[in-house]
Amino acid sequence: MLRLQSNFRYLSLAYPVHDWVAGKGVLPNVAADRPILLRLAPDRSGSEISIARDLLSPARFAFESSLARGRTFVAATRLATLQDSAFDGQEAIASLIDEGAIADVILHAKP
Repeated sequence: MLRLQSNFRYLSLAYPVHDWVAGKGVLPNVAADRPILLRLAPDRSGSEISIARDLLSPARFAFESSLARGRTFVAATRLATLQDSAFDGQEAIASLIDEGAIADVILHAKP
């Protein structure tokens, strides 16, 4: 099992409110054509703390949000391949490692 950073959040939005900035314009009132799948995480690339908003594919969202809910790598990969049969779990894990998203690895999880 892989534990992701506890400060990562996964959102599925019906309305594109992620593009709205407080105090600028009006909130969107038209639903998106399909759910907007986001990962929110601290952005440590600059000198100021901010939130990174990453749009994810349905397969990547299924994979990462499953891991965040405590599912095993195998279960998360199976859920992702239901969204996209070409999903590569090993590539996704490599990307999560590069992004500093993995907080812990549990080698022998209890069933």
